[in-house]
Amino acid sequence: MATWLGARSWICMSLVAAGLSTAWVHAEDAVAEPARLAGSYVYSGGEKGEEALRQAIATVVGQMNFLIRGIASGRLQNTNQPYRTVQFVVTPDGLEFTRDGGNPVKTDLKGTPADWTREDKKVYKVSQQWQDGVLVQRFEASDGSRTNRYRLAADGAALTMDVTVESPKLPTPLRYSLEFRRKVR
Repeated sequence: MATWLGARSWICMSLVAAGLSTAWVHAEDAVAEPARLAGSYVYSGGEKGEEALRQAIATVVGQMNFLIRGIASGRLQNTNQPYRTVQFVVTPDGLEFTRDGGNPVKTDLKGTPADWTREDKKVYKVSQQWQDGVLVQRFEASDGSRTNRYRLAADGAALTMDVTVESPKLPTPLRYSLEFRRKVR
């Protein structure tokens, strides 16, 4: 009986220790992932990527009333131009994101919304959060939202941005992807 209790205690302690070490590894991963993403990236999708974006816009706009298709298409094309450069800087408080040298987005990585003003003075609520190894950014305004999901390739050289634009004015969400390459210094 004493041997069984001793073995049982040892097994329980081992499981607790394994659980603690697993929690420690997950905490380290949460810190390591933003650091891995840190750096500058340049658009690498070329004409093929831009054509895919135009086609995605045409698909959504094609479901709308023909009287407003031109206006909707123009607005979606203007607000969904591929970023030429993106940069991620890890800060003690979270992550700073800049695209095309514009106003930086600074938030924690817990998904807490923060105010951000675009260059045209439009104000958004922006959040950034890690979900299953992907950086998820959400930009919310009164007329809709945009969600960017950034996936870094295993080698760290390629970055994919999956975009979803939603608005009550759109019949379906606009979805497209943009490809980037890490900028080599």
